[in-house]
Amino acid sequence: MSAKPGAAQVYFADFQNEGEAHFVCGVLNSSLVKEYVESHTIKIQVSNIFKHLSIPRFDAKDLGHVALSRASLKAHAAKSPDARSKRLLALDKLAEVVLTA
Repeated sequence: MSAKPGAAQVYFADFQNEGEAHFVCGVLNSSLVKEYVESHTIKIQVSNIFKHLSIPRFDAKDLGHVALSRASLKAHAAKSPDARSKRLLALDKLAEVVLTA
């Protein structure tokens, strides 16, 4: 299966908990994960890179996990591109802390 260069890829995951869903969304939208995916895939080829990516399990008692989940929720709720960009920068910093812990 191949995709057009620059085409977006869509992945689906089922969550029973909104906090957990936003935590995973925050991790997947972080610069660290984007760089990892881009460094392991060819732009014209669909890859199953996520089977090689280790995402920590959401822990509702971990303040870093909760903060990342909330940052993702806020980024989704942004009303303007500028507000979204600022919220994504904050999300990115939180994701780096979670992923490098």
